Amino acid sequence: MKVINIDYFRLVSNFSRNHSASGGSCNFIRNNIETKEVEYLKGLGKEKVFEISAVELSDIDTILACIYRSPDSDFYKFLHKLELLILKVSSKGKRLILCGDLNVNFIRYSGKLADLQNLLFTNNLINAVKSPRRISNHSAALIYVLIVNNINNKLFTVNLDLGYSDHLAQLLRGLLRK
Repeated sequence: MKVINIDYFRLVSNFSRNHSASGGSCNFIRNNIETKEVEYLKGLGKEKVFEISAVELSDIDTILACIYRSPDSDFYKFLHKLELLILKVSSKGKRLILCGDLNVNFIRYSGKLADLQNLLFTNNLINAVKSPRRISNHSAALIYVLIVNNINNKLFTVNLDLGYSDHLAQLLRGLLRK
């Protein structure tokens, strides 16, 4: 396993694969932010289907979960695990910020997208990312998301190329209040 150090940040939670390369998820949090790993969500993790790392941001009663879903996994197993995550966080009275690569293109209609959006809409969740995050000479896709709920303020996202991956990092900007 390679170790990545990012100045002024610490690794709080991660999901690493045991049986195949690539994939996984992690949460790096600024050193001055009080947080802890969310143990009750770790059991939802499954390689290639629902690779989850999650932290609680105690000061704002928020769970930040990062998820990766492999494009060749069973989408409906993923959707079921996502619904369980939403229900568990909701039952604790916490706000949810969900980020990651769901491998569902939010700018191209499909039955999978419709089912995912229905689950989000039913639970008062929206994707704050509005423009493509993976752009090539031949296509554009919006598969990296920042899904939020219970937001009282305007939020926006910023892409950052940290040079660690072929994926851009996402920064959520704006104030979150209790």
